[in-house]
Amino acid sequence: MSESVHEPDLPDPLQLPPIPQEPPPLPAPTDAATASTEVLVPETTLTEEEIVWPPPPQKDRWAHRRGEPRLFSLYWIAWLMLSSSMVLAKLGPRGLLDPAVSRPVTRSLFMMIAIGAIILWPMFRLSQAMPTKRPLAGLLLDVLIMFTTAQIVYWPQVLLAYWPMSAIGATSVSLLGWMLIAAGVLSIVMERQRRIEIVFGEKNIAVQRGLGMVVCLVIALGGLILPACFGWTAEGERPDPDLYMLASGVSAPFELTRDRFWTGSSAQLEPLHWKVLWCMLGAGILGVLAAGVYQSLPSGKPDQGGIALGAQDQVFQTPSGPDAGV
Repeated sequence: MSESVHEPDLPDPLQLPPIPQEPPPLPAPTDAATASTEVLVPETTLTEEEIVWPPPPQKDRWAHRRGEPRLFSLYWIAWLMLSSSMVLAKLGPRGLLDPAVSRPVTRSLFMMIAIGAIILWPMFRLSQAMPTKRPLAGLLLDVLIMFTTAQIVYWPQVLLAYWPMSAIGATSVSLLGWMLIAAGVLSIVMERQRRIEIVFGEKNIAVQRGLGMVVCLVIALGGLILPACFGWTAEGERPDPDLYMLASGVSAPFELTRDRFWTGSSAQLEPLHWKVLWCMLGAGILGVLAAGVYQSLPSGKPDQGGIALGAQDQVFQTPSGPDAGV
């Protein structure tokens, strides 16, 4: 009789192992060292009046200038791109670059750049809060940005419009001179507004801003009225050189790039043109120097060499506080 072999009990592979149970939590220590460090906080309910809320953040009146001059550079380049797109669209879908077609279009482009630099730029700066000091330094930085970026549009016209380099250089000198004149006027207006704002408040300088913009418009567009009043008309013959056209930064590019085929060049300049341009550039430099002298004048009490304001013997005060260094 054979003996039966005893097989060990094997676990069922389909049967899951039992889930181990978590050990019960340990009781809290009750020794004397722990008990001495416990602090009992009574439960209280605070009312709305008893809660001290943090004060709301103050309005940053200089938020629009925190990104300067990067934001202004972006706006100015956007204006150059918009002007180029609007003006060069006149060339048609074929993009004809014949000088007879591109020259009038390029003159319009130069005019748009001058409008942005002499009219829109003062309007943009006068619509902002006035800096508490050194407005001339920021304005000269604006001039540097506008002038250098405008050269990217100016000088390729030597190849596109077949103008001599002297005509493009004269147009650049004219733009720089008018921008310096506008910077000098803006600096004087902004410095006076800054001092008036310190005494009377921001509401009392709205008229000063408007008058400053009117002065900038008269300087920029005054030369356009002179030909209609004292110079040539549409039915008459234009003098050559036309000094009335040079009396405005908006119309100066039309005179400096005027077709003069009888001279053997597309835009030949006369010596009188350069004399007027150097005078305009000198006037701009003198305006900037005058603005710097006016900005450096003391603004303390009259007995300390300051400048009084009005018949009420109001004086300018030096700004103080967190905005003093802006």
